[in-house]
Amino acid sequence: MKVYCLLVILICSVACQLEQKTDRSEGKENGLKKGYLERKEMKDSVCLSQTLSWDDYAMTVKTVHLFDSAVDKEPIFIPAIWSQKIEFRKGGKLLQTHWSPALSTERKLSRTKKVILENVIDEVGVLAGRYGHMFFLDGVSPCNSCTEMKLVFSLEGKLLFAAYGSRYEKHFRYGNWEKIIEEYGIGEENFIERMELKGVLEGPRY
Repeated sequence: MKVYCLLVILICSVACQLEQKTDRSEGKENGLKKGYLERKEMKDSVCLSQTLSWDDYAMTVKTVHLFDSAVDKEPIFIPAIWSQKIEFRKGGKLLQTHWSPALSTERKLSRTKKVILENVIDEVGVLAGRYGHMFFLDGVSPCNSCTEMKLVFSLEGKLLFAAYGSRYEKHFRYGNWEKIIEEYGIGEENFIERMELKGVLEGPRY
């Protein structure tokens, strides 16, 4: 009877340890946190902020929307975006700040002429490698210039890779993607977590 009781206690103890290990593992895999959309209205614009976090690291994209549009009476058709700033933090401490490398273009808006970005970041995410994780950002062109933009940063905010342009013209390129794949151990089995930035393409009144 004593042997049986000891065996039951031992099995329960091992099961508890395995459960604790599993919980820690799942917590590590689910280190992604998606922040809420924050709005800060100003005189003629609104700043939309959204944060994506991985463990203690956080990336915030701040988009300044003008209260205007490239199409009269249609404020959500072509967003008039003045600027986009990318901030990187660890434990709440600011590490790096970058501005979107997208070109500016002068557009006749519904009220007046304004300089706006011709390509805007509308999606962000975390790319997982065997040897490290990275933040990535995707940009599209709401001004029908057919450009695409892809940015990859380390969790600390160091620019690792950037490609911006169209099939006809390359505006900006930095880094070697093949080298990053090898260094971080990125393969087909690695997962990509994506998050759409709310309100960027919908307009400032989202």
